[in-house]
Amino acid sequence: MKKLFTHLWLLALILLVGTQISAQTTFLSTTFANSLGNWTVEDHSSTQNNQNWVYSTTGSGGTFPIPVISSPTAADGFAIFDSDLYCNGQNDNWLISPSFSTVGATHVNVKFYQMYRSFEDQCFIEVSTNGGTSWTEM
Repeated sequence: MKKLFTHLWLLALILLVGTQISAQTTFLSTTFANSLGNWTVEDHSSTQNNQNWVYSTTGSGGTFPIPVISSPTAADGFAIFDSDLYCNGQNDNWLISPSFSTVGATHVNVKFYQMYRSFEDQCFIEVSTNGGTSWTEM
């Protein structure tokens, strides 16, 4: 399970997540075809403004929009956190993949397509090896 985590501003992220040991073993692959599917979103912001990750095919809005992400699966849509359009103040919003097992793997790689515009923010990938009880920043 992994968590994508952002503070403030604009983040259009994740088109395809391929976590793998090698080209032969894929543990999770997602294209967000028409929805966020079985990914979950959580708002941990102090304001709890319920502005969070959403499914989109149109890119961001607001004063400083970024274009639609260019990736092999862009036509399927993508997950986006558009704080420029919807939010103000501090944001702490998580996009969490479905849980998956990597038992027997000695190395795991994470691959995804992203488009990101920064303004006083940070973006993290965190990993949980205990079903989401605790997280480690990569």
